[in-house]
Amino acid sequence: MALICLAPVIRYLPGSGMNGRAEKSSWREIFLSKPMQRLAVISFISGTASAAWWSFGPEILHNHSDVDSSTTSMLWMVSGGAGILAVLTGAVTAFIGMSQLAAWRNFYGRTACSVRIQSRFLMVAISGCGAGYVILSGILLACATSSAKKSPSSGVGVAFFMLAAGRLRDR
Repeated sequence: MALICLAPVIRYLPGSGMNGRAEKSSWREIFLSKPMQRLAVISFISGTASAAWWSFGPEILHNHSDVDSSTTSMLWMVSGGAGILAVLTGAVTAFIGMSQLAAWRNFYGRTACSVRIQSRFLMVAISGCGAGYVILSGILLACATSSAKKSPSSGVGVAFFMLAAGRLRDR
């Protein structure tokens, strides 16, 4: 799959001789700025908060909620499917005009509430967790590009790294 993507990337992405290229910034200027430090902390906390769900979710459903193994597997697929549907978040957020911070609060609250829903609403709760994580991660990545205006890819790299570091902490 990566090799299939290589041809369009080589053809359409600009080379190193881009005209009008922005001035280079030192890595210290990028990574030690206040917005990047805040992004790193928030990403780490988000990764830590989601670690229990992604690491132990099926086990918790099976052992502590008396959900049988086949239902647990189906619910895990529902969570992933809801996460895939969450790619529409950017379009929806742009359409309704929600700021990144308001979207963050809205979807974080929904994700937190979905964990507490009773078992009769388990399908809704599980899909809320799956979509919520993807949405919150997407909002973090959108914030990452604006946190490092001179090097947006650095912001995205920091956000991804800190999300992963937070998730590893609880394993």
